[in-house]
Amino acid sequence: MARELRVIDVSRPEALLEPLAEALAGTGPAVFPVPQTEGVAIPAEVDPEVALVVQTSGSTSTPKRVWHTADSLIAGARQTNEALGEPGTWWLTLPTHYIAGIMVLVRAMVANTSVIAPASQGGIGQALINFHNQTDPSVPRYTSLVPRQLEQLLDAAETSPEMQEAFSGLSRVLVGGQKVPDALVVR
Repeated sequence: MARELRVIDVSRPEALLEPLAEALAGTGPAVFPVPQTEGVAIPAEVDPEVALVVQTSGSTSTPKRVWHTADSLIAGARQTNEALGEPGTWWLTLPTHYIAGIMVLVRAMVANTSVIAPASQGGIGQALINFHNQTDPSVPRYTSLVPRQLEQLLDAAETSPEMQEAFSGLSRVLVGGQKVPDALVVR
């Protein structure tokens, strides 16, 4: 028996929330988030255990499609949430057609918390300030970044008291996607 696969245009990240929740619960088709649906060739069905199909970026070779089960996604989210210690509000900075961005959504779903992707014309620094200003300071604030984003935020925090306050308002920052340079860890 196969499972239907639904392509989701994630040009608006919130478009993925309900279909992803249904895929994880087993009540809806598996999902394949893409930044645009035009010209995307997909199979109509996947293995019944598959909840999510994600295309890799191809940074180390040819892009590949990776199939994820709901069990593996939920287990990964639970482990991260347990390591963080308590539920919190997530700041979404990563594209939701890659696993790092999707996992921010899954972590929030598993912990029954919220995800905020504040729009900003002023880049990632202004987006962090917006996130800081629109969230409850008594609730932990989490995010997941790639090293370049972390570097940009640290640079901005060095010159702006408002940025420094917003950055220091984050309870935990997960960094991944590639090796984090030792100098960046020290900063």
